[in-house]
Amino acid sequence: MEVYDKAVENFEKAIQLNPLHPGSHNALARVLYLQQQKIPSLMVLARFFILEPMGKRAELNIPYLEDLTKGNAQKTGRNSVTINIDVSDILHIYFS
Repeated sequence: MEVYDKAVENFEKAIQLNPLHPGSHNALARVLYLQQQKIPSLMVLARFFILEPMGKRAELNIPYLEDLTKGNAQKTGRNSVTINIDVSDILHIYFS
């Protein structure tokens, strides 16, 4: 159905009600990932891993974590790396 904004709102409410529920963090991280909100998704996913560092869901989330942490870095020379940061990712944190 792709009603992401409403899903984000509902998962954020669920996290406010129970900040220690890993499933809510897992779901919110996935929705943010689908919206290409990389930094918010990474932050929520990190919280998920704090709450549930092992298990099937943790294993399933490792590729998302790798994509979010490696996705913008590229080796451009023998001793250089270029990191591309989308300004909209940063602005979303400060203006949402």
